[in-house]
Amino acid sequence: MASFSERVQAILQGIAVGQTNLPGRLIISHSHVDDGTQVEAFVSNEHYFQVRINEMFLAAGRKWFVDYHPMVFVVSQFNYGFGANSKTEVPFVVGPSMLEKYKMPIPGGTVFSNTKVAGLHPYRGGSINLSVFLYKVSEKDYARQLLQFTENVASVLDFSTSLSIYLKVAGVVLDGVESLLGLTGTIPVAGWSQGMDPDANDVLEPRYFALINQPESDVDPNAFWVDSNRRLLKGSTRAGAKPFREADYILYSMVQTKERNDIAQMPFYDLYQQMRVNAGSNNRSDYKLAQITMSMLKQRLILSPDLTEPQSEKLQKKYTDEMVRKHEEAIATTQRGAESEQAPDELHRKLRETIKILDL
Repeated sequence: MASFSERVQAILQGIAVGQTNLPGRLIISHSHVDDGTQVEAFVSNEHYFQVRINEMFLAAGRKWFVDYHPMVFVVSQFNYGFGANSKTEVPFVVGPSMLEKYKMPIPGGTVFSNTKVAGLHPYRGGSINLSVFLYKVSEKDYARQLLQFTENVASVLDFSTSLSIYLKVAGVVLDGVESLLGLTGTIPVAGWSQGMDPDANDVLEPRYFALINQPESDVDPNAFWVDSNRRLLKGSTRAGAKPFREADYILYSMVQTKERNDIAQMPFYDLYQQMRVNAGSNNRSDYKLAQITMSMLKQRLILSPDLTEPQSEKLQKKYTDEMVRKHEEAIATTQRGAESEQAPDELHRKLRETIKILDL
């Protein structure tokens, strides 16, 4: 039986072989981007990356949403976690259900925007490969239901905070994609697989990419721009550029940040909350339990594949300082007599019972 990685590679190779006419594929020059962000090369274990579909235009003339549903199949390949064999493939499917939230009908077609398809993930060094493919999927019942099922599986989990869990269901996503690609009613529109490898002297930094359903020879890289609203424009100059509407296209980007702000959704956050409860008690046994919990929390932070080293260390210090501060505040309150006669609440009593298990 083929491994997960082999199945992904087989799909990508099959798509590449099936492309007879190369579409327009652009890496937008930084000088043609006006999104207000600073560009900095990715540094291993210091930066996070995320991939977003910033804008997608589907021309009305192609009978989108009448005879066909759009499907965007994205595969991100990168090093995840620790160790020599950490290369991971993350498949994701964007279909009508997800696109509907960002649908904006306009004269001549429909625009979609701001769909996350990978990340946030720590950059662990090595190469990052992004493969993005646009398909037309037949409106027939079986194809529509299969696409909806595959899309729902892909979107049921937040892969940014629970990638290891998402990877356990990613095989089901591949099952759906393989079945859809085997249907005669699934038609490839455009695709691009782009690798970026610093070890091969590639510059790995935040970039915008445009996949345009026009012959590559008809696409002039110098004529395309990205404005402050992350829209794809075309024109001989920035000032004269207008939204591009000549063909179906996908504008997507790889963005960068040094800190993630979704810590409350991370798997270790329950330990942090438990530590805070115990640290806020003036009882020595409760504080001992807080210290034990903090020790466990530190291990989780150090070993988390979803945190960069600087943010892990920052959180360790922040949580340790908070533990000490909350306990000192509880003791000070007791000494002032504000709670000296108050019996321990039920939550503290139950948590304190766990210390007996440790013979402390």
